[in-house]
Amino acid sequence: MSIKIMTRLFTHFGRLLAIGLLIASGFAQADDWITHYYEHPTPERFVAEVQKLREAGSLAKPESAAPVAAFLARVMATNPARVEGWLTQLNGLKGADRDTLLYAANLSGTPEALAYLRKQADARRYLQKQVDLRTVEPVDGAILDMLWGDFFASGDPTPIRRIVYALNYEKYSGALSRYETSKKTEQDREEANREAAFEAARWSLESNIQQHRRVGEIIEQVYWNEQITPSERLWLSAILAKNFPEKYEFSQVQSGEWAFRKRQ
Repeated sequence: MSIKIMTRLFTHFGRLLAIGLLIASGFAQADDWITHYYEHPTPERFVAEVQKLREAGSLAKPESAAPVAAFLARVMATNPARVEGWLTQLNGLKGADRDTLLYAANLSGTPEALAYLRKQADARRYLQKQVDLRTVEPVDGAILDMLWGDFFASGDPTPIRRIVYALNYEKYSGALSRYETSKKTEQDREEANREAAFEAARWSLESNIQQHRRVGEIIEQVYWNEQITPSERLWLSAILAKNFPEKYEFSQVQSGEWAFRKRQ
């Protein structure tokens, strides 16, 4: 199953704003094992926690399956020697629960996971061309959610940088409202998706910077140390000034012109 197939679950227009809510909440419905895993990795809890996710319905629900799969995939990728044992112990999962786990196994790209998929008659269809989630353009809420799942498993700055990229979709502002009266062409849908992705990225960065110190550290690093676009600079400076008023401010340099700077 490819990322395109999984994201199709999310891209129906009527659910775009709901996706933004899911992302912005920072996996509010998940337990601390997911949202704070990167702070204190406990891979030994993998099987027990996956069973808890099954009981909570998080593996089967379309709105949570993809980000949970991305999280599990990253945990597998960083613990390849444990993967075969984990998957074997979870053989009893059925239906959509098993679908999500097998999708995560393929997404992990580990030789151990791929070997398991080849040996399982019902799992071979998940052997898809390997895709690096961190290189996929974040054109909709599903991909953004998956990038957050990746981050919560790793604490790595790369998925956050990809989320920041979605701030460039500010240029599609108005596409969501225009969609209602449009001809519903593929271009209309793509533009509406991109505006929704911009809103979800902005909202989720601001929400998670409040809950995770690591997110703030990465956003500061991106702002000061990387080449960023004018849209990225604008929105990151607004997020930093709002959430770290003791460190950053906008000061008026002349009438109608403001500059973002560190406080003295």
